[in-house]
This record gives sequence, C-alpha cells and structure tokens, in this order.
Amino acid sequence: MTENAQAPYITAYSYDPETNEYKGETRAYISPREGTYPLPANATLSEPPAIVERKARCWNEETGAWEQVDDYRGETYWNKATKERVEIKELGTAPTAEMTDIEPTDMQSEWDEATSSWKVPFAVLKERKKAEIIAYYDNILGLVKKGYSQGEIDTWDLQLGGAEDILAGKLDTTRAKFVISLANARVAAGDAEMTPTILSERIFENAAKAAALQSPVMGKQGAEWKLADEATSEEELAAIVPSFDLNLVEAYSNV
Repeated sequence: MTENAQAPYITAYSYDPETNEYKGETRAYISPREGTYPLPANATLSEPPAIVERKARCWNEETGAWEQVDDYRGETYWNKATKERVEIKELGTAPTAEMTDIEPTDMQSEWDEATSSWKVPFAVLKERKKAEIIAYYDNILGLVKKGYSQGEIDTWDLQLGGAEDILAGKLDTTRAKFVISLANARVAAGDAEMTPTILSERIFENAAKAAALQSPVMGKQGAEWKLADEATSEEELAAIVPSFDLNLVEAYSNV
C-alpha cells in the first residue's frame, strides 16, 4: 500500500437496533469510487466509554453520543413495605430506595433501615414464644395418652363417670353400663380376672396419674408463659427454653 493509499476499512462500533446497546466492533469498508467509508446500519465511529458496573453503554440517536444507562436486568428486589418480589426486566430501570436485594425469609418480618435488614417485630416474637410454650407442654400432657387407644381417649370422661357410679354401687346408669361392657369385653378377650370393679379402680388410678402430672406441667407452662409475656428484650425471650423431665412422664404414663 503506497503512502497515500487509504486503508481498506476502518473500525466502527455497532449497537442494537432496538435497545441501542453497544454490541461490539465492526468494520466500515472503503467505497472505491468515493474513497469514503460508509457506515453499516446501527453503527458509529464514536468509540464507546469504558464498562461501568450495572450500566449499559447505549447510543443516543438524538445527542449523537454514547451514554451509560442503568442495567439491572435479571436482578430481583423486594419492596421494603410490602415484601413484593420485583424482577427487573427492562433496560433503564433501576431499583428505588423503597427496594432491597435482601430477600425476606419471614413473612412477618419488617424492614429495618437502621440495620439494613429484615427483622421480626418484638411483639410477634413474644406471641411466637408463648405459642411455643403452650404447644410444648400440651404435647407433654399428650404423651400420657400414648398408651391409650383413640377410642379410650374419646370416651375418657364417660369411663371416669361410669367408674364413679360403679364404685358407688350405681350399676344401672348409662355411664356404669358402658364401663361394665368394657369389662365384659376384656373377659371375652381372655382377661378372666377382670371385673367392673377392678376396671373402675384402674380407671381411677390412671386418672390420678394424669392429674398428678398435669399439676407440674401446667405450673411450668403458666410460669414460662408469664415470663414470655413480661419479657422486654429478644435476649430474655431466647433464654426461655421449655423443658420437662420426661422420666416423670414415663412414671405417670399408662402401663
């Protein structure tokens, strides 16, 4: 190529026809007749600016220059007030001050600007702790019933009333007849020594066991519930850990 010869092409910079985003370098080839370099469609000789994080280099047709446009496409944010999930799909859309990229993992949490995090309100934590305490000790009381069938549990009051009538010599009441039928069923099943009186005594014995367990369990339940209700900090709530000696449950359970 002689000193005055023109280069066969020059570098141009192409952009997307819809979004005007920079796509990359291209070539504008010389026109032999005119000695010029006609630009390909959607291209410019202006070099784009350097890459900036979360920005897209876009060609502005009106100003004839490149500009940095917000590019958060594909990112997910959550509204601090509503917890609504927002996925940014459009070029030029940026998260607002009302959004955060931290996902709320608890739907009862609220955004705390001071710590830039989601926090569950203390009032909610208190109610959760009280519910935990109630559920724990109710479950302990439920363990006493593990040795009984659902039918026995459902007719417990009827059995207790029938046992009371039988031991009082009242054998004609509906309650007494129910317990008598249970005793007869056990005899038919092979328990030859079973009688309505013996069964009534066992019913009262088991009722006494259950009542003996209820007192300490309900006592702890009430005391810890009160502690949770009066707590003034998350540390105080965390220190309340429901617990009960399961050996006592074993001692009071039906055998």
